[in-house]
Amino acid sequence: MRRVAPLILAGLLAACASAPTADPAVVRVTDDFEAYAVGAQPTGPWSVATSNGEAVIDDTRAASGRRSLKIHLTERGGVLLTLRGGPLFPAGQDHLSGRMKVWLEAGPTDNVHWTLIEAGGRRRSDGRQAMVRFGGQHPIPGLGSRLMSNYDSPEYYATPPGPGSDCWAHAGDTDVMPEGRWVQVDWTIGQEGLRLSLDGRAIHGLDVRDRGQGCLWAPADYPWEIPVMERVSIGWESYQTDGPRTLWIDDVEVRN
Repeated sequence: MRRVAPLILAGLLAACASAPTADPAVVRVTDDFEAYAVGAQPTGPWSVATSNGEAVIDDTRAASGRRSLKIHLTERGGVLLTLRGGPLFPAGQDHLSGRMKVWLEAGPTDNVHWTLIEAGGRRRSDGRQAMVRFGGQHPIPGLGSRLMSNYDSPEYYATPPGPGSDCWAHAGDTDVMPEGRWVQVDWTIGQEGLRLSLDGRAIHGLDVRDRGQGCLWAPADYPWEIPVMERVSIGWESYQTDGPRTLWIDDVEVRN
């Protein structure tokens, strides 16, 4: 389907998002991006990785308040904000869920695989790294980019390569990423499977409990073993030749 585009680490910076709750089983990270200076890169609990793009605080569009995070890519690449370790996001999560508001200016019109949300860590069965993603790929003419769940094995792209997977579950023909408006994205990744909804409407084609619809580097019935999650990222990453891409993110919440 694609090879992972490299990202350049821009830095892990001091915290300025919400404090952890007293109960470690109810960890919450929230960010409405109001506390950052316009034009600055977000700090707080985020590490920011960029390739052919940038992430800056913007005051031209917001789902609430006056500011949001603007992500712009000039071509194929990625801009990801990642939570990893620390008291706000301890490693080894069996279950993660979250929500955020997203305004996508325009999605790809070519067959570009892209990611909006991803979580990763090591599998219990064999210690291999695994990534679980929500994004999209096959565009529907006149509607937008069709949504997709994805399961991948990062060690396949290393030297020497490890076992591969790159599996998918495509949403229905009318389930596309909305463009030109704010949409609330709610998601869950856990041992009970994957789920995603847009503005409260479940996208059932993305539900995966044990296996998806097919794989590029493994049999179609390859098991989607949810890893013990050590990190979660939001943003945009594309894996084939792509044009400029712009989106805004606001009112982020991540919890276990």
